[in-house]
Amino acid sequence: MEPLLREAARQGDLLAVNEILAHHPDVNVNYCPEWLFSPLQYAVRGGHYDVVRVLLEHPGIDVNHCRKGEWPPFMTSCFPSREDQLDIMELLLADKRVDINYNCCGSSALWKAAVMGQLETIRRLIASGRTLDCELKGSIGRGPPTTTPLQIATEQGHAKVAELLRNFRSHPTLTRFSVRFDLGRVDVAPLLFAAIVFVCDGFFSVRSLNESGRFLHLAQKLPIELQMTLCHRAIGSAACIIPSRDSNPAFKILVILLLCE
Repeated sequence: MEPLLREAARQGDLLAVNEILAHHPDVNVNYCPEWLFSPLQYAVRGGHYDVVRVLLEHPGIDVNHCRKGEWPPFMTSCFPSREDQLDIMELLLADKRVDINYNCCGSSALWKAAVMGQLETIRRLIASGRTLDCELKGSIGRGPPTTTPLQIATEQGHAKVAELLRNFRSHPTLTRFSVRFDLGRVDVAPLLFAAIVFVCDGFFSVRSLNESGRFLHLAQKLPIELQMTLCHRAIGSAACIIPSRDSNPAFKILVILLLCE
């Protein structure tokens, strides 16, 4: 039955995969004969999102299983043949069982992405909130690992990747927020509301969050020059005043980032 499951996963046949798992609950979902891949690896390689999702739900799955010297499923997902297949990477990133720092032949997924200049992959790794080992060294070829992801990105001339890794190493929380903002994963409405209300208090009467729609509608009707003035005032106020109003210093950073975009 294992060969049938492996073939169904390779072809992306979701119906067949579901039927096999339903009628043969003891099937070895990690079946990986010599020179072949496991069902999960085949599904990831083929970009079969739904098959990957079903296999991850099986109680017997080993999400990091692979033959010696081969990339585990997660590492494979980081380098898809098409960018729209990055959804599978996101699916695996959300699974806490997945070892995102898995060392395969002396290199991690982050290191391989750095050497290949895969900016989008690194952005998603950072945005995930998972713990990334940015100091795990790797090597090109079979030599001993000698360079960090930042070092190899710099050596290979991947300027944007190197800049992102440098920022992440120096300011991990700030960089993660910035990346998540760029990817559209931050709900900016509450931050925008709070920032404008704080700066414009006295210009408009805003008594509750229920009035946010009316307030923003009024603010948007202002001449562009006044809108820009509000933004500049918000930046200055956020930098100088907010810490005394709000005990959470992260709020100050978020407002500045939001209004500087």
